[in-house]
Amino acid sequence: MAALRNPNHPMLVNGLFEATSQSHSSAPQGNMYGVLETPSYVQCSGFDGTKNNDFKLHLSTNTALNNKLAEGSTDSLNGRLIALNDGSAPVITYTDMLSVQVRDASSIPLDLVNKTNTVGLGHVTNCAEVISHKPERSLRLEVTVAHNDWDPVNRVHRRFLAKHVVPGAKNLIKNHTLFQIGCEVQVVGSLIDFDSDSNMPIVLAMRLHEESDLAPRHPHQARGQEETGDVKFSNKAKPVEGASSPSKPPGTPFKSAQASITSTHSIDKGKGLLVEDSSEEESSADKEESLHLDAPPESPAPPPAKRGQPKKADLAAAAKKMRQV
Repeated sequence: MAALRNPNHPMLVNGLFEATSQSHSSAPQGNMYGVLETPSYVQCSGFDGTKNNDFKLHLSTNTALNNKLAEGSTDSLNGRLIALNDGSAPVITYTDMLSVQVRDASSIPLDLVNKTNTVGLGHVTNCAEVISHKPERSLRLEVTVAHNDWDPVNRVHRRFLAKHVVPGAKNLIKNHTLFQIGCEVQVVGSLIDFDSDSNMPIVLAMRLHEESDLAPRHPHQARGQEETGDVKFSNKAKPVEGASSPSKPPGTPFKSAQASITSTHSIDKGKGLLVEDSSEEESSADKEESLHLDAPPESPAPPPAKRGQPKKADLAAAAKKMRQV
């Protein structure tokens, strides 16, 4: 029996991150490539916007050791978030080739509160409706999604949980029924907080996509409830669109040529002029065709004489003439 493979359900992250110190590496001295780690943080204000927390995290990439992030600089990074639920600092594995420095240490700091965008793919493990009173009374849905991603540093699969908050807005409240336990979903949102009890990142959902259902289905019912039979390929060529059907005889070349001449003649006459009736020409063409059909078929020419072996009587007569001579 084949071993079960871990699903690839990452949480993609895109945002601006400020390096609190210069990047460092634990690679041996003399190496030109290795893993660079940079301490940073993410600014969050919570669901109601009353919090002001800076959660520390680590930025990690495998690249040349001279591609370090300067202390105090802010860079735009795209990567994958792995937030283990054991109280350790989250790690964002980014691609160095896609990083762009936005500001240096001497520039004015930017407002990056709740500006970290996420795209999470995973399976729903828990759903709960919560009534919120701040800033106003509203109903929201808190969904716990299990993510699984590859850790390139430790070379293992990491599984972690994240909480996605779906507001009760008019454009999202009808999507609450999409979240069922065991369903695979993709949620687009922004990172707004971290749960201090469960150490889970909290994402405010902005767009939802239901990918599939975890329960196995019959192969014939993979696309809806209708069943489809086996499809076999045949060598019969499909009829080309616009071609004449075999039951209907094709038109004569004279008619088609005459029709094209008539159409061009009507176009050359100018705008607004009527085209002359071509019924007489068509009748004459029909008469000629009927004459050709009524004429008797020509008798076939006699086949040429074959050059075969002469008969025995002819040979005897020729031998007798030679004797007389």
